[in-house]
Formats: sequence, structure tokens, C-alpha cells
Amino acid sequence: MSRSTGGRRAAADGARTVVTIGPDAETVRAFGADLNDRANWGPAYRAGRDRAAAAAERLRSVWKPGSGPGGSQV
Repeated sequence: MSRSTGGRRAAADGARTVVTIGPDAETVRAFGADLNDRANWGPAYRAGRDRAAAAAERLRSVWKPGSGPGGSQV
């Protein structure tokens, strides 16, 4: 599912805010041209881990506990 399709679907399901998280340019460079090249997995993991703090902060700004289906926190 594309990002735009997922966003439209979430909005149709009643989501007021849609947050899409993906790799930034640095993380994409860390993966390299060959995703199966294990030499790049460590640097790619570290780049993603470093990006996680910013993503978590972005999610905290919009996430409301109990807002999942049926009031769940999923």
C-alpha cells in the first residue's frame, strides 16, 4: 500500500491525523544500492535507531492513549 493510499484509508476510517514514518536520506544512503549486502546492515540499523527518537517525539505529539479501535492503545 502506498503512503498516500494508506493516508486516505486512515482518514476514511476516521483518523484526524495521519503520520507516515520512513527512512530519511541518510538512512537510505546507509542501506546502499544492495539491500542484501550485510556489510550495510549495521550502519542502516544505527541510522534508523538514531532517527527513532525524532519519530517517537512526532508520534507523541499526535497519539492519544485509548484512541485505537475499540479504545485500545494499539
